[in-house]
Amino acid sequence: MCCGACHTRRRGCPAEVALAPAGSKHGQSLRRSSCCAPQPTALPPLPAGAARDCLRGAVRVAVAPRSRLGMAVPYELLGAVYPLLDQFGASRESEEYDEAAGVQLVISLDAGRAAALADAVADATSGRVSATEQ
Repeated sequence: MCCGACHTRRRGCPAEVALAPAGSKHGQSLRRSSCCAPQPTALPPLPAGAARDCLRGAVRVAVAPRSRLGMAVPYELLGAVYPLLDQFGASRESEEYDEAAGVQLVISLDAGRAAALADAVADATSGRVSATEQ
C-alpha cells in the first residue's frame, strides 16, 4: 500500500509500482511495503517573472565589509574614545572592565574606516591607546 506521504494516489508510489506485478493497478501490490525514502516536496513551477516581481518590492540594503578592532582604554581616556566610536559609526561588540587596566573594547566598523578610526584614537589619546585588528 502506498503511504501517501510523498506521492499522490493518481501518480502512484514508485515503491509500489516496482513491487506490483505487471498489469496490476495502483494499490494491488504483492505485499505491504514501505514507501520509498521521503522525497522533498516539489513546489509548483513559478510563473515567468515571479522572482523578478518579488524582488522588485524588496528593500535594498548595501552590505559593506566590516573590520573588528580591539583596544585597551584606561578609564581616564574613555571620554575621548567613546565619541570617536560614535563619530565613525563603530558598534561595540564587547566591553570587559578591569579595575587596574581600564576597559578592553572590541568594536566593529566598516573596513574602509578602520584605519582612520585607529589614527583618530591614537591622536585623541596622545598615543596611549592603539587599536589593533582582531
